Amino acid sequence: MQRTTLSQLTKTTTQRLLALGALVTLSASSVMATPLQSQDQCPDGWEPAPSPAVECQPGRLTHQAPHKFRFRRADLKVRQYRFSRIGMKRIKIQVANLGRRTARPTVLRLTVRRIDGTPVGRMMRIKVPAIKGHQTQWVELNTAKILPKTMALKETTFCIDVDSTNFVKESNEMNNTTWHNL
Repeated sequence: MQRTTLSQLTKTTTQRLLALGALVTLSASSVMATPLQSQDQCPDGWEPAPSPAVECQPGRLTHQAPHKFRFRRADLKVRQYRFSRIGMKRIKIQVANLGRRTARPTVLRLTVRRIDGTPVGRMMRIKVPAIKGHQTQWVELNTAKILPKTMALKETTFCIDVDSTNFVKESNEMNNTTWHNL
């Protein structure tokens, strides 16, 4: 068995690559140098141009590559919220699905961050039902358990986060949060 050194192997590989490059250059130049016999004879995939200045133009392709399937996901967002006229601790939240797919049932989290200037981290969670694509759903929440008796929810700083557990795969995860009095 004959042993080849690394330098010999590199030398033969380089020679083969140079020969291949010369063949490619030669075949490309011969294609470029070949004139067209007449205006009606164009290469495959080309058709005669309507303009006399140009002999051939790319033809219409009969077989096109299939488009990649774009997966349209759900996209949950807090569209708006309204404070209740009945109770000062109640809120109605409109959750919208901006995507095409139906969003699975998920969790909405309301976190009170500041009460009378004092930082706090009191939170409530509520289930949001499944929402079809391009539809909205209203959810009601009573925050009496996490607020002092004399404090209205309007006067606090809070954050509403829909799909806080990231249970729903969304096309845009950055638009799930809305702040009040930030």
